[in-house]
This record gives sequence, C-alpha cells and structure tokens, in this order.
Amino acid sequence: MCSKECYALTFSQRFRGVIVSEEYRQPRDVFKLFDGTGFLASVRRSIRAATISVKRVTRIHCLTAHLDRFPNLTELTVDILYVSGSEQCTYLAVFWALEKFLGRRTYDNLRTINLKFAGLWPEILLEDLPSVTDEGLIESVEAGDIRFPRGLRSFGIDVHTSPEYEGQLFLLPAKGSKQLDTLRMNQIAFDKGLTRLASYDPELSCLENIKSLSIELESESVDNFLSGSGAVLLVYFSNLEFLSINAVWSIENVLLALDIPDYLSLKDVDILSALTDTIAGPCATLADDLDQRLRQGYLPSLRKFRFHGDIRDFAWVKVARADIACTVQSSGVGGKRVIEWNTR
Repeated sequence: MCSKECYALTFSQRFRGVIVSEEYRQPRDVFKLFDGTGFLASVRRSIRAATISVKRVTRIHCLTAHLDRFPNLTELTVDILYVSGSEQCTYLAVFWALEKFLGRRTYDNLRTINLKFAGLWPEILLEDLPSVTDEGLIESVEAGDIRFPRGLRSFGIDVHTSPEYEGQLFLLPAKGSKQLDTLRMNQIAFDKGLTRLASYDPELSCLENIKSLSIELESESVDNFLSGSGAVLLVYFSNLEFLSINAVWSIENVLLALDIPDYLSLKDVDILSALTDTIAGPCATLADDLDQRLRQGYLPSLRKFRFHGDIRDFAWVKVARADIACTVQSSGVGGKRVIEWNTR
C-alpha cells in the first residue's frame, strides 16, 4: 500500500517538460492527454518546460495555442525548421505569435526562451503576420509592436542569419526586458548589427544587467570577434559574473582567450576549444599570462578559469601564484583534458 501511495504522490513530479512537433499527425491529441480526465491531467501543473518544433513560423500557432494548459510553464524552446529570407520578420513574428496565442499570463510567466532557426528558405512568406523592414526591428520594440515577457531572465538564440542584423536579434531582449540577466548566443559574427543597436542606445546600458554570457563562435569568426566588434561588445557587459566562449581556436589565436575586459565582478571563465593539434606551448603561455595578469590585479573577483581542449599532454602546466590551485583533469572522452584554475 505504501509503495502505491508513494507512487501516486510522486507521479506528477516525474514530469517536468513536454516536447511536441508539428510532424506528429495530430499534435492536438497529445495536448488532450492533459485535459479533464486525460491520462496526464494530474501532471499539467508540474510542467515547467516545453519545446515546440514547426516547419514554418506561420504554423507556430498550431502548437502555442495549446500551451496555456500548463499554468506553471517557465521555459520555452521554439525550433523552426524553415525560415523566411527575412530573419528580422521571422523574429518579430515569433514573439508576436507567442504573446497572442499563449495569452498574457502564460507569456509573462516565461523565464527562459530559446530560439532555433535551422535554415533559410526565401520563398516562404509570412502571411497574415506582422512585417518589418530591415531597419525597423528596433523601432518595433520601441513602438511596442514586439514585447518580451515581463519575467524573462534568460534568452538563447541559435540562428544562421546575416551578420548585418544579428546584433539586433541577439541583444534586443536585453533592451526590452529589464530582468534579463543571462544571454546565450550561438553561431555569431557581429558587425553592422552591433552598430545599429548602438545607434539607438549609445551606452548600450541594457547590457549592464547581464550576469551570465555564453558565446559560440563559428571558426572563421574567432579572430574578427575577439579583435574587432566582439571585443568592443564585451566591454559593455560591465557587471558580468560568468563568461563562456566556445570556438575552434587555432594555435595562433588561442591567447586571445585572455583578451577579455578587466571585469571587476567576473568570477567564472570557461573557454572551450575544438583544437586537434598539440598546443602545449601556447597553453604554457596562457597559464603564464594569466598568472602575470592576476598578480597585476586583473579580474579581481575571479574564482575559476577553465580551459577545455583536445590537448595531448599539458599536465605540466603550472600557475605560480600562491593562492591559485591548478588542476588537470581528463574527461575520458577522446583524450580531452581540462585545465582548471581555482582561486582559494
């Protein structure tokens, strides 16, 4: 009897999220399981996360219209397979559709939103959805045509878009949501998009609230990002506490990993690499450079510095500073190792 009662008490806690794709023959039938006397009706209040996958943004309402069944939903991932040639228009349409079909209460209750745009199909039109000119995305936020959830704390985006506009796509939630403190940006380059955003907010004060920033760079973007517009961008995250940069580092640019601003509040740095060559020399230099900079007061709040890479053997790398503990760990996968510096 006890086991049955315990099972009944914990049953709803076994469900934390749902994943629904438009490819299901009848996605509506999936949601009906959570209605009335449906098999999963008792767990709908336990659902905190949802992932919806559609082929086109014009079909997003087919799934979002059913998410109001989950009153405690706080995390939403939207995966769109085919995207219009106008990424800005798709971006605007997604948020417009979410607010309209989720309902204000469910929409404003969202704490995390992740967007994934898989590919570009210019012939796909966004019929009956709002349109926006190439220059008008920021104006749409200013005018209230696009509104971000009031409680939004974390925003992630993985979109293959034109560098000319991606600065807007990645950073606009920071401008439109005062509570946002976490950004995850994948496959970025940043050029004109950053300039456009700065033209509306020269101080980029909207980025001061960001505490956690994760960046994934395409291989050809590493040098340009860390020595160009990306380096300029990083300066504006003045209160950053966690920074992660994932990139295909070359032997020549691995030392750029330390070319980050002297953040007063930065506590945790995570540098991930897909290197395939032995870079013991640069790693030793990286350790020495970090040691020297820390002695000079660089990153005064730093507690951890992790460097991940496919490095054959760098167990001999040391950091001389007395209050820094250097550990080298093997991940057990493909010979990858991790250098981790921790301040004591």
